[in-house]
Amino acid sequence: IREQLWYLGRNSAGIALRFSSNTTAVTLKWSVLNNFSMNHMPATGIKGLDLYVNEGDGWNYAGTAKPVGKSSEAVVIKNMERRVREYLIYLPLYDGAEKIEVGVDNDSDFNPKPENLMFSREKRVIFYGTSITQGGCASRPGMAYPSIFSRLSGVETINLGFSGNGRLDLEIAKEISRADFDVLFMD
Repeated sequence: IREQLWYLGRNSAGIALRFSSNTTAVTLKWSVLNNFSMNHMPATGIKGLDLYVNEGDGWNYAGTAKPVGKSSEAVVIKNMERRVREYLIYLPLYDGAEKIEVGVDNDSDFNPKPENLMFSREKRVIFYGTSITQGGCASRPGMAYPSIFSRLSGVETINLGFSGNGRLDLEIAKEISRADFDVLFMD
């Protein structure tokens, strides 16, 4: 595989972590691989984290954990009423997540695999393309269009955006052909 594809493939664009908890606050602590920055894209999109919450009415934006360097920590939401909610954390778009820690109240429950699954297991969509697919210039990780599509549709998406490198290399084409998917969007 080309060196640039390998490098971009280590970015965590499109990856989301789910959990449920009855916490009143969520703190996120994370570190990124490269501490990458660009002059045309906000740091929150490059190496920040987004938190969404579902209280039974769909996914709603809760807040963004703003990066301060290679390692960061942020209280994203606090002073909530104690009840079980499902959460979704989107990882950085243009850097790789090296380590993620989720902080909740000491006396709260934490379930990394909620019973109410976010995605339909019947359908899967692959998005293949360049920077816009990867999330280029999005202000925050949850705003890459494959992630928006996934939240609104309830369909699992796989983000294969390679900024400036969507040339459908043979190695990528082979991996796509091996994947279990229903629809392939090519940008």
